[in-house]
Amino acid sequence: MTFLFQYIFWHYSEGLRRQTRKTLLVVLGFFRFFSVWLLFKTLFSPWHKISESYGIGFDLTRYFYAIMGNLISRLIGAMVRAIVIITGLIITAIAGAYALLKIALWLLLPLLIPIAIVGGFLFIFFHI
Repeated sequence: MTFLFQYIFWHYSEGLRRQTRKTLLVVLGFFRFFSVWLLFKTLFSPWHKISESYGIGFDLTRYFYAIMGNLISRLIGAMVRAIVIITGLIITAIAGAYALLKIALWLLLPLLIPIAIVGGFLFIFFHI
């Protein structure tokens, strides 16, 4: 009987702490994998650092060409980064929901074992 109490104590103390830590690391791993924070900080940076030079002196055509090229590069960069940010946040949210489900199941696991045993006996002997 002491083994059962030791298991339950471990399950709700050290085991729960380990499971919580592992699942949170998975969620943070997805957030870091998609570099969501870095992409937020560099949302309007030029795409692949492609930018047009304004050149020396003032030439209105070259100046307009450089402004439009840099604007297009920044818009493309913002669109791609926004798509990756949204995808990363969605996948991180799914991983977070999975983590909550996993922790909830971990908390219920000691209760599910006797319920499954009793249910198995009821099924075998009474065909319920």
